[in-house]
Amino acid sequence: MRSGAPFIILFGLPAARKERRSAAKKPDQNGSADAMRRRRNEAAKFNQGKATMPNDPTATPTELHWLTIADAARLIETRRLSPVELTDALLARIEALDPQLNAFLLPTPEKAREQAKAAEREIAAGRCRGPLHGIPFGLKDIYATAGIRTTSHSKICENLVPTEDATTVSKLYQAGGVLLGKLATHEFAHGGPSFDLPWPPARNPWNRDL
Repeated sequence: MRSGAPFIILFGLPAARKERRSAAKKPDQNGSADAMRRRRNEAAKFNQGKATMPNDPTATPTELHWLTIADAARLIETRRLSPVELTDALLARIEALDPQLNAFLLPTPEKAREQAKAAEREIAAGRCRGPLHGIPFGLKDIYATAGIRTTSHSKICENLVPTEDATTVSKLYQAGGVLLGKLATHEFAHGGPSFDLPWPPARNPWNRDL
């Protein structure tokens, strides 16, 4: 991941074309055309690998989905950013964009909000577990998650619900991570995409025609 990349790159996309047209018709109160131009320029720089993030993300109007893990972790630990606020922002981003991208086989918003609230309480009480505490993440659907459907993006496992978490998942939970949901993958993470599966393949967020 290149320096300054958003920690969930998928949802650091520029707004969908339809959203941009709508925004153009209804400029925000602060901002108007300047704010929209700034967002377009930021997205263009990122696409060209030239984007940078400020040393202090609170010093400039940075949208939460552009924060790196390091920046988000620092803001959360110092209680300048709430894990709940960050989680809600990313869940809203998923809801807005995933119908175009098919990145998530199964979002887990209720679990995410529950984990984010728990993280917020612990951090407020001075019990920060480390740099992943309160940080949202997504899991490829090859990782077993107790009580949450795990399909490996295959019809064979369409209704499989594990009773135990994979070790990787347990470690992420222990670190205080917040699960946003299960992500699309190649079937069993092996080979190219299949087109006869219960769910469509994920699309390239930077070029949805590919």
